[in-house]
Amino acid sequence: MAQRSSKSPSSTSSPPTSLTVKSAPPRPLKWAQLVVSAHKKGVYTLRQRLDPQKVKEDMVDFARFKWPLLFSRFYEAFKFSGPSLPKNDVIVAVNWTGVYFVDEQEQVLLELSFPEITAVSSSRWGKFQGQSFSLATIKGEEYTFTSNNAEDIRELIVTFLEGLRKRSKFVVALLDCPNPAGGEDLSQFLQGRPDPIGRALRLAGHDLGVGSRGQRQDQAAGRLSGRLRLRPTHRHPAAV
Repeated sequence: MAQRSSKSPSSTSSPPTSLTVKSAPPRPLKWAQLVVSAHKKGVYTLRQRLDPQKVKEDMVDFARFKWPLLFSRFYEAFKFSGPSLPKNDVIVAVNWTGVYFVDEQEQVLLELSFPEITAVSSSRWGKFQGQSFSLATIKGEEYTFTSNNAEDIRELIVTFLEGLRKRSKFVVALLDCPNPAGGEDLSQFLQGRPDPIGRALRLAGHDLGVGSRGQRQDQAAGRLSGRLRLRPTHRHPAAV
């Protein structure tokens, strides 16, 4: 009878190599190392100890400016009329920078800053027929959207617009208005040109509607009434 070999198949295989491969650190560990390295170089670790509350506030402010869309109130809507958009089913995002219309992938389809919005309104078609809201822009365009939250959207946008207009110092002239003879309060401004006229008069936006800072400035506000449109912004707007 033939004898079976006592060697196992593994005994005939080549010996393991002596080379060792250095494996990369796991991804979570890699990110942790990067965070620690960046933290050591951060402004808050290089200075004297700061108030923790101040650090938290600065972090929120940074995120608010870096990713304003994440600090929005969101509503579902459907474009009923107006200039064409890539999609009609949209999500309306309202935040401190303006009004955004995005799709389900958060791709921005339309962005309207508050200085671009000249009017906002809402209407109810009937108890069971839904609501709509409309936005008019400085370019003369008008968008209408249907939404179950149309009135909430309008109120939120109006709140932002009114607050910015009250504090704004920038206006656009609706009529040409040269200085009156001997006038020293009014800078000359031309129709359609943005101008910080409010700053020259030392008036905030609400003073242009209702004079409340003395007779002289009341007179200046009265002369400007109906001739200027306030721009809801704290920054100097681009010429229109």
